[in-house]
Amino acid sequence: MRKSKSERQKRLISLISSDPTLLIRDLAGDLDVSRETIRRDLDELSKAGRLHRRYGGATFAPIGQEVNFSNRSVVMVEERKAIAKLAASQISDNEVVMLGSGVTSQFFASALVALGTKATVITNSVTAAVTLGKSEHIRTLVAPGEYDDQEGFLWGHETTDFIKKFHADVVVFSVDGLSTTGVMEIDSRTGWILRRMNEVGRRKMLLIDHSKHDQRSLELICSLEDIDILVTDRPPTGELGTNLQMAGVIVNCAQVDEKSLKGMDELGAESLA
Repeated sequence: MRKSKSERQKRLISLISSDPTLLIRDLAGDLDVSRETIRRDLDELSKAGRLHRRYGGATFAPIGQEVNFSNRSVVMVEERKAIAKLAASQISDNEVVMLGSGVTSQFFASALVALGTKATVITNSVTAAVTLGKSEHIRTLVAPGEYDDQEGFLWGHETTDFIKKFHADVVVFSVDGLSTTGVMEIDSRTGWILRRMNEVGRRKMLLIDHSKHDQRSLELICSLEDIDILVTDRPPTGELGTNLQMAGVIVNCAQVDEKSLKGMDELGAESLA
């Protein structure tokens, strides 16, 4: 029985972890799919920052490798939308939300608007602010700072100084990785802002898809004990799952649109004629 795309990619990572010298032809033979399917999988995992493409195969991506906003925005789209929708449904009317930047945060902003939630949102994300501004029920406060056009956010001392003036019911944010060590992020600018947000938030809600599970990145943002709620598309397993439970983290899993994923799997399973 043919594996789904997500199962196939998980197996790919496992195989490359065991033997980084494996070539596309070897991986295709092991997984019983076409070489073109493996190439597409490796390209997608590379865009997501999980692997580093090389001639004929792939290796693990360096911890310091950063994937830009445009590339991230086309990876795990259905999973992220489902996560954002579930997270937005957990925001009560009249709450103050501190919202970080990133693709998943953008989806969260869209979901919050669609739900018609009455809220005050403080953010450094310009893209999210534009979306939130379309709602007559949401008051949007945008932090000042230096603008990064590629990432669509504001950063710097003006940003962190602005954030510390407020208190929030909940901090909603996404990062590059979640491991037994804690919550991790590659961009130092984002790291500064998220640490400041977490200082002024009553509860912390982390939004990440399963590709970020058991992933380490450059900087530690906070420990597992600092997270109140994890919204994801699959429950973390193994040591990470155990440590989250011990830390008292509430794990909420979103239901992903299976029809959309099936269509993507069928596209990825095309064989060469």
